[in-house]
Amino acid sequence: MDYLSLYKVFVMGNNDDFEKEYSNRFNSLSTLKFDIFINNHQAFFLYDANLMKKIANIRELDKRVSELFKSLPNLAYQQYIRKSLIDEIQ
Repeated sequence: MDYLSLYKVFVMGNNDDFEKEYSNRFNSLSTLKFDIFINNHQAFFLYDANLMKKIANIRELDKRVSELFKSLPNLAYQQYIRKSLIDEIQ
């Protein structure tokens, strides 16, 4: 079964299904809880193995891009920075 967001559980199921799933995720050992409430439910972040793999993959790609960026000639680096600034301003 694919992982469903709590929103999808809420929309597709009944209130009991939502409350049960919310409780299971909220009380998980890998849950980070926030002092924010949404519709009388405390907000939280559940660490997910697939999410952590994706984050690790993004960090690895970022590292490779940074290494390539550092290997550029100084002129290319300056032109890239200038173009990025111009694009941001526009």
